[in-house]
Amino acid sequence: MSVLGRLKCALVVAIASTLPAALSPLPLKAANYQVDYFSGLRTPKHDGPEAMINILNTAQNGSGNLCADIYVLSTSGQLQECCGCKMTPNEFRTGQVVKHLLSNNLTGLVLHYGTIKIISSAPKAGVCNAATPATAGAMNAWLTRHDSTGGSTPITGITTTRFATATLSTAEENSLAKRCGLIQAIGSGHGICTCPAEPPN
Repeated sequence: MSVLGRLKCALVVAIASTLPAALSPLPLKAANYQVDYFSGLRTPKHDGPEAMINILNTAQNGSGNLCADIYVLSTSGQLQECCGCKMTPNEFRTGQVVKHLLSNNLTGLVLHYGTIKIISSAPKAGVCNAATPATAGAMNAWLTRHDSTGGSTPITGITTTRFATATLSTAEENSLAKRCGLIQAIGSGHGICTCPAEPPN
């Protein structure tokens, strides 16, 4: 290599070594418990914007098949729907919040606002059941919303946010599991959400 070539290489290395860390790609922070909210959603009886949910089994630490145990709560904290969705390593699923998570709620209320919680759980005998979560592995989830500023001339924009990671206490896990079990026992089929599906290739 010529002297000029060696100088060019040295310059590239020197510049790269001084780049700020913020320019490096940030790793995805997968979690075994995460939460997000939905607001102002379209319902089957009203026109309006739709929200989408996306979930990824990151296969972190070789965890294998996992369950995305999903819990949908009203603004008052009442559990309205729950379901367990089996996901293979690196599997990606996407769905409509209204169609998949709100259209079969326990009380028949039209939910425009609420909270979605997801527990990354281990299947039991190959089956996923949100009434019996067994925290394991890690997932990533995102929610795409149409947010409005409100007022007489509202400005609406589309935002995609990653679910916030949270610490799952034993009390919270037991509470979600117990309430989901009650829905399964007395809901007569209501209160069971539909798992998001793999998008078409």
